[in-house]
Order: sequence, then structure tokens, then C-alpha cells
Amino acid sequence: MLRYRRIERLAVGGMAELSLCCQVGGDDAGRLVVEKRVLEELADSEEFVELFAHEAALASRLDHPNVVRVLWTGSDHGVPVLVMEFLDGLDVRALLDAARGPCRP
Repeated sequence: MLRYRRIERLAVGGMAELSLCCQVGGDDAGRLVVEKRVLEELADSEEFVELFAHEAALASRLDHPNVVRVLWTGSDHGVPVLVMEFLDGLDVRALLDAARGPCRP
């Protein structure tokens, strides 16, 4: 397994959290990545872990310049993890908020 050092939490939702991480060791040491990690309280749910694995498998197959690449999927101490490339810029929520403009709900 590649090793990553967590730098900061980017977001947390009802099922998973996203963190900015730095790759430690290997040819890509120092590379920034984003880790999507299932919340620990859901890691024991067989149904949820299966859904996360399905999401990871689908995301891993996507190959398009406008879609973030999945670099690694697996688990860390029994918690499912998906590691993706880091793209610096606006996230989708900020982009949608900006597109709505100041006068739209």
C-alpha cells in the first residue's frame, strides 16, 4: 500500500470524508492527492462497504481529461479508502454557487 500523510480535512459528509494528503515515499513522494475515506462508524456495514467498492470500481474505469483519476483503492485498518489525484481549483459546489450568481436562490 502506498503511504499518505494527511494534511487537512477538505469535507465531511454523511458517509465519507475527503482529506488532502501528501504521498510519502516512492517515485511520487510529495505528490498531493485526495483521500476519500468511509466514516469509521460505517466501515462495519457490509452493505455500505459493498456500495463504496462499487463506486471505486466504476470511478477507476473513468478516463477523461475532465474527470479526476483514481490512483488507488483499498482499505486502511479495515476502513475502505479511495485515493484520487488532486486538482487545484474550485470544487463543484463552489463552481455551481458561482454559476447561480448573487441573485439566484
